[in-house]
This record gives sequence, C-alpha cells and structure tokens, in this order.
Amino acid sequence: MENSNSTAQPKYQWRTLILFALLAIPASLALLPYSIAISGPAMAAPLPEDSTLSPEAWRNIILLTMVLVTVAQAVLINIPLTALGLLFSKATGLDAPFIRALLYRQPKPAAFGRVLLIGIVTGAAAGGLLLLLSQYIFGPWMDASIAAAGIAVPDVRWSPGEGLLASIGAAFNEEVWLRLFLMNGLAWFGGLLLGRKTGRPAMAPFWAANILSTLVFGALHISNIVVIGMPVDVVTVTSTLVLNGIIGLLFGWLYWRYGLESAIASHFTADLILKVVYVLFI
Repeated sequence: MENSNSTAQPKYQWRTLILFALLAIPASLALLPYSIAISGPAMAAPLPEDSTLSPEAWRNIILLTMVLVTVAQAVLINIPLTALGLLFSKATGLDAPFIRALLYRQPKPAAFGRVLLIGIVTGAAAGGLLLLLSQYIFGPWMDASIAAAGIAVPDVRWSPGEGLLASIGAAFNEEVWLRLFLMNGLAWFGGLLLGRKTGRPAMAPFWAANILSTLVFGALHISNIVVIGMPVDVVTVTSTLVLNGIIGLLFGWLYWRYGLESAIASHFTADLILKVVYVLFI
C-alpha cells in the first residue's frame, strides 16, 4: 500500500518536528569525519606566519570550528527547514507516514516492511549503477579533463567507518532538506498555480518539483569537487549533476509514492554502496 493519507493528520506535527530536531545535530556531526577525510589539504593548511600555535593546536582549532559550524547549521538550517517542510506536508500529504503514525498512535500504514525493502533495493541498484558509471564513463572523462588542466588532485581516501557515518548523516539531512522541505514546498506551490490548495500533488507539479529539487541536490555536491581540489569545469559539473540527478529523481519518486522513510532508506543504501562497499572491495 502506497503512502496512505487516509488517517487525518494532526493540526501540526510538533512531535515529528521535535524528533527530527533531536536527530539533526547527531546526523550533522556524523558527516564530519568523512568531511575531514576528503578535505585533507584544508586540514593540513599551514599556520599563519605570525602564529605562536603548534601544528596540533592549529588543527584542533580547525576541528572545533568545523564542529561549531556543523551544530549551528543543524540548529539554524535543519530545524527551520524541517518546520517548513512539515507545514507544507499539511497541505500536500507528503510526509513520513510511518513515523507520524508511531508518534501520534495512529493506525500504522500497511506494508512498512515492503516499503522499506523497496527503498533498500532501489538504493542498492542505484548505488551500483553509479559505481559503474563513475568507473567506466564519467571517471575517465573527468580524469582526462583534470589531466588537460594540469591539476594535481590529491589522493582522497576515507575509512569504511567514516563512510558509514556519512551515509547515515547524508541520508537523513539531505532528504529533510531536499524532499521534505524543497520538493514538498515546490509541489505545494505548483498545486497553487493549478488551483489546488491542498491534496496530493498531481503528476505535473510533482515532476516539476522533483526535477528542480534534484538539480539543487546535484548542485550541493559540487562543493565536494571544490573541497577535493578538482577543477570546476563543464566536465566535472556535468558529471556531478548527472550522477546525483539519477539518484535524486529516484529519492523524490520514492518520497512521493511511499513517504520520507523509503527515500531515506534508499539514500542510505546508495551511499552505503558508494562510501563503504567501494572502500572495502574496490
């Protein structure tokens, strides 16, 4: 049974907001070890010439700054976006139906196991597809572009544990930002343009919202190119947008069809393939 909204929603999902707010900080902090691993050159930045600090103290200052920025992001960005996303959900019916049912003691939507399995299977397939595309199509294309630019890109590595934590944090945070908030808001606005103030989005506003939110999803990952030290050119930007676009559209469809839980499960599994299985076996 798809994302059913036959059970009336509460006036506003304060319990869901509180739960997601409590999860926002640990989910954001879970991304830090991976972020530090791929930003090795930045972490190894030389001390200011007039500094009296030791290299270890300088590194600790950078780490502390990253932690504080991460916590501030969770409080000032994640939580407000969650609040707005749940407000849009009141109109569109697109939310986390299983979490809502649990928190508000409503009848649980049927087939939670099947919905979760669909997310896991699609995420594994998408992750495997992206690995193949990266290895045999976009990877060589980007390598040629980097060589032509004459840029020495550092060998970026992370541990399976860092990849696992990043998979958890990205799955939760990015689905809240891109699906619960952005796609939901765009779908709601598209419905307004078509004269529908409430109700499940029709196909046209849904796909418009899915495509636009997926473009933002891909654009956010361009920052990884900058951090790693790759050239920001047509090749790397196009590769990033296409690879992230494939999975972004999938996550959006899962959110629309089954709910946020399925999108999170798919996102986590895809990242698990890309950030953990890749490190262990490839």
